[in-house]
Amino acid sequence: MTGGAPVRARVELVGVTPEQFPEWLAASTAWYAADMVRHALMSEQDAGEKAAADMAALLPAGEETAGHTIAFVVDPEGGERFGWVWFRLIRRASGPVMFVYQIEIAAPHRGRGLGRAVMLAVEERARTAGAGAVELNVFAGNAVARALYRSLGFGEYAIGMSKPLD
Repeated sequence: MTGGAPVRARVELVGVTPEQFPEWLAASTAWYAADMVRHALMSEQDAGEKAAADMAALLPAGEETAGHTIAFVVDPEGGERFGWVWFRLIRRASGPVMFVYQIEIAAPHRGRGLGRAVMLAVEERARTAGAGAVELNVFAGNAVARALYRSLGFGEYAIGMSKPLD
């Protein structure tokens, strides 16, 4: 791009319907397991089991679990799906925070500012809900996501480390 202000990606967050939930759950669980294999040094079997258990614990009533927002990231003009985001308002003693469980932009759509647009949309929802912060977890090896979050003003407060032994 030459000259002028950068183009800002626009997205719409469209809630996952009960009919779409099984599709989303399968994709989300597989994505989470693959991320644990790639970044958390887990075997495929262990990652698959942990992903399934975590999803069951976080969404015990499936799409009926209260308080969670699961939305497809959609082009507001053409309706094309770019990925998804999952977040929830959590009430803590220090005040409410919006916690982002997952944000996924499909590979063909990455590098176009969509992740930034989604995070800004989540921030707006957080402000509207009275949250004082947005929080999330990200694997240390996910340099692209960490750079995005830092550029949006997130600060790191914990790093897990591991050393495989022979």
